[in-house]
Amino acid sequence: MKIQNAFSQANAASEQQDDIGALSHAFSIDNFDYIDIARDERLVKITARWPLLSELASDAAEHKV
Repeated sequence: MKIQNAFSQANAASEQQDDIGALSHAFSIDNFDYIDIARDERLVKITARWPLLSELASDAAEHKV
């Protein structure tokens, strides 16, 4: 049984980004609009679990404008 911790999940995410970069470089794609749906779903779960993160993100968005 393989146990994944936060580091292994973060490492997997960075490997996926490297794959996207390699593909765009290999096929000379300059503007590649990639949407990581799994990442977005993880962020929703994280902010649901840790409400303070959600508050901080909304505060940051308000100050960004």
